[in-house]
Amino acid sequence: SPDILDKSSSIHVLCSNPQCPQSGLIHLKCFDKFESLAVMVLGKHARCRGWSEKQKLNSLWKTRGVHSSYDLIFKICACECSHGHIRRDLEFEGEVVEGAGVVQADQEKRKKKKSKK
Repeated sequence: SPDILDKSSSIHVLCSNPQCPQSGLIHLKCFDKFESLAVMVLGKHARCRGWSEKQKLNSLWKTRGVHSSYDLIFKICACECSHGHIRRDLEFEGEVVEGAGVVQADQEKRKKKKSKK
């Protein structure tokens, strides 16, 4: 993928590999596709089958607790460094996310814009 020149149109992620040489940034559109895939995979797990899309999205990147779902999907989160798995950095400056609410709000805005066209 092309280099990320505009950090405002990217999402910060963390790799589980402490020596990862990757930038830790993903294009917003690429991340949206990746996150949609992760939610779809999550929905196939028995523990999450009855969950709404909102519940799946809110639990996706949480690290602890009853509603943490990352452990169910981490295998599809391989980093390009080939030695770790990525997850959204919920505490990155300017991206503080409470249960992925910011991502959800962005996706809802995009859905509304698409439906108006």
